[in-house]
Amino acid sequence: MIKAGIYGGTFDPVHKGHIKCAEEVKKALSLDKIIFVPAGNPPHKFANPISLGRDRHNMLKAAVSGHEGFEICDAELLRTGYTFTADTLPEIEKRCPGHEFYYIMGSDAAAGFLNWYKAESIIARCRLVLVERPGDAQSDIDAIEKALRAAGAGTLVIKVEGLIDVSSSEIRRCVRERDEGLLDRLPAGVAQYIAANGLYREGAGDEEFIRADLERILKPERFVHSLGVAEEAERLAVRFGADPDKARLAGLLHDCAKNVKAEQLRWIGMKLEDFALTAGDGFREKLLHGPLGAIVAEKRYGIRDPEILDAVRKHTTGDYEMSLLDDIIFLADYTEKNRKGAFFEEIRVILDEWGIRKAELFAANELLVRFASNNAPVNIRTVIMRNRIIEEMNG
Repeated sequence: MIKAGIYGGTFDPVHKGHIKCAEEVKKALSLDKIIFVPAGNPPHKFANPISLGRDRHNMLKAAVSGHEGFEICDAELLRTGYTFTADTLPEIEKRCPGHEFYYIMGSDAAAGFLNWYKAESIIARCRLVLVERPGDAQSDIDAIEKALRAAGAGTLVIKVEGLIDVSSSEIRRCVRERDEGLLDRLPAGVAQYIAANGLYREGAGDEEFIRADLERILKPERFVHSLGVAEEAERLAVRFGADPDKARLAGLLHDCAKNVKAEQLRWIGMKLEDFALTAGDGFREKLLHGPLGAIVAEKRYGIRDPEILDAVRKHTTGDYEMSLLDDIIFLADYTEKNRKGAFFEEIRVILDEWGIRKAELFAANELLVRFASNNAPVNIRTVIMRNRIIEEMNG
C-alpha cells in the first residue's frame, strides 16, 4: 500500500512554508509521496482575489522540482464552478489506485473541518493530519483533535518545528508594494515566475484576467450572457454618450456574484438581511448578486471606480438615483443579443425607438406585473425607480 499525503490549498503563491510543512509531514509519517492539490474555485473564497489556475500550477511545478515524492494533482483546476474536497478525493482515488491517503490541514482549516461539504465522506477516505505550528495554543489543538476523533476521524497531530512564519497574502502584498522583505521566503523558481509573468502587481480592472476568471467560475450560459452584456453596454455607451470602457467592464462584471448563495455570506461576515433597506422592502436572494457583485468586483478584482461599482450594484433592482452608466447596465442586461423571447424583443425596440427612460419604465412595469402575478414581493427600489421615471416624464 502506497502512503500518500494530500495537501490542498490555493497556493497563491506557494512558499517555503508550504514546502517545509510537506517535507516534515512526509518524514514524520514515512509517507511515500505528497500530492499537492491547488484549489479550483473554493466557495468560501468567492470574494478573494485568486490567480489563474495555470499560474498557480506552474508555480507549484517550480516549487516541487527536485523534491522526491512531491506530485501535483490538477483535478480541481480542470473543473468549472465551485470545487469541494469531497468531490476531488474520488478523482484522486481513480488516478492513484492502491493508495492510503492522509489529508493534511493546519489548525485554522481543521477548526472548521466538520462544517465542510460532505466532511463525513472525507473522513471515510482519509486519515486527517493536523499540523501544529509554532504559536498554536495547545488547548486549541487538543480541542480540535478531540472534536475530530468524536466525529469518527482517524486523526494524527504532527508538530512541525522551524516552520517558516509567512503567509501567501503577505507575499502578495510585498510584490504589489515592491517590498522585497519576504521574497526570500519563496522558492527561487517561484520568485522568478512571479517576476517574469508580472503576478500580483497593481492591475485593478485587468479585463483579460476578469474574463478568464469569470469563464472559470460562472456557468457557461451565464458567462456567455456576461460577454453579451459587456458588448451591448459598450454599444449603448457610444450611442448615449457614456464612457464605453467603463460600460464594457461594468457589463462584464454585472453577474460576477451570480453563483453565490446566501449561506456563503457568513464567510465575509454578512447575512442576507444586511442588503435590505428596511424590513419588508422586498429584497430576496434572487436579487443578491447585484449588491454582492459590487463587493466581489471590489475585493476580488480590485475595482475602485464608484461608477462601475454602483452600476453593478443597481442592475438587479434599479434605484431612485440612476446615473447614465446605471441605466445602461440595467437595460443591457435585458437587451443583449443572447436574450430570447417576446419581452426582450419588445424592450429592444422601445430602447432603439424611444430611448432609455421609456425602456426602463417598460422593464419596471413588466417586473411589477410578473412579481404580482406570482404573489412575489416587489423590491422597493424598483418601485421607486418606476415612480421617479414617471415623475420625470410628467414634467
